Amino acid sequence: MAASASASAAIIFNVLLRSLRTQRIANSAYKAVAKQAQDRCRISRAVGDDDTVMLLLLDWDETLTCHDTLSLIAPPEGSQPHGAAFSTYSSAYSADLAAYKSQHAEPCTLDEQLKWLDGLDEVELKSQERIEQGGLFRGALESDLLQRATRVQLRRGVDKLAQWAQSDGHESEVHIISVGWSARFIEGSLKHHLSWVPNSIHANEVELNSQGIGTGRLTKSASVTSSSGGIRTSTHKAAEAASIDLQARKERALKGLTVYAGDSGTDLNALLSADLGIVMGEAKGLKEILNRIEQPDWLIEMNAWLEERRSGRRRARDHTLVRVDDWLEAVQVLQELHQ
Repeated sequence: MAASASASAAIIFNVLLRSLRTQRIANSAYKAVAKQAQDRCRISRAVGDDDTVMLLLLDWDETLTCHDTLSLIAPPEGSQPHGAAFSTYSSAYSADLAAYKSQHAEPCTLDEQLKWLDGLDEVELKSQERIEQGGLFRGALESDLLQRATRVQLRRGVDKLAQWAQSDGHESEVHIISVGWSARFIEGSLKHHLSWVPNSIHANEVELNSQGIGTGRLTKSASVTSSSGGIRTSTHKAAEAASIDLQARKERALKGLTVYAGDSGTDLNALLSADLGIVMGEAKGLKEILNRIEQPDWLIEMNAWLEERRSGRRRARDHTLVRVDDWLEAVQVLQELHQ
């Protein structure tokens, strides 16, 4: 088991390192993030009874929301000021993704899976270039974007998450890490529905001029750094998580567990790098990945996890990913860690 865990940690660290080297981060910042990535990609240690949550890191689409919100960020069909409608770009993206899958064998190991996910960056960049050249967001209004943000449907229990985040008795920080197109959109939606926003939102952005009008550019097309735009892949999200973790521990001297909540393959790297992962909803894609790389035991249902924890009979795992149906259950997990 120990050898397997060490190999798993090494695989994740090496993939993170490859990504960080391509991000052109300043040398000192690179060293700090790389060191933190190494620290966080170790075997997930047994979560003890006295451990509390320091950081709760959250995916956005289909983790906090019921559905993918990309189509709400884009101007409605036929209303775009320039070029083709969103559906045209969506179809082209689907075709590129299908081509990528046909050209690359299904991964059978964790290392292969992480490399496969990294390779999707070429699909993402091609899509962003197509959107920028077509002018989907050129002339789009910030006010319209924020109005559409009010139509997002949040998952059951997200209001309880907001209450937990603001409650006394813990000093946990909450941060969102998303490959989505607009941090501004995410913030607007949360303010509208919950009158709450997390400590920070790390996502891409629709570039606006000083009048709040879209220039046509997306920061998702930019070179990735630990502080701006270009969050496109599983590794990018994990590197962002490592940077947040580093700042919390080194600059603010916070102590405790890092918990990451996500629902898809794009979250795999960050889920496995956290002390505890929360897998939201059915997560069919993640389950399929874990089965294919022969690691189904990393995923455990919430009730089984609670029983293990409370009985003291905890099963040794390289990583622990607790599956929940909604945020009512996820908050139970967080509260259990603070008992």
